[in-house]
Amino acid sequence: GHRQQTSSDIYVRVNDLSTGLTDDDLAALVPVKPDGIMLPKSNSGQDVQQLAAKLRVHEAESGLPDGGIKI
Repeated sequence: GHRQQTSSDIYVRVNDLSTGLTDDDLAALVPVKPDGIMLPKSNSGQDVQQLAAKLRVHEAESGLPDGGIKI
């Protein structure tokens, strides 16, 4: 899926890491190329690093550059 260009950035909230649903969320969202991902209930920098690692994999699988989607 592709999204139309807008003048506003689009950030999408994913389920928090403890739900086990974050990978499914990223698999559905990354191909649409949102500008960024919002991580709820983040308790530490380690949570952000864990999301970044997951996001990196999904970006690569979708042929997107590493770091193309912000957190």
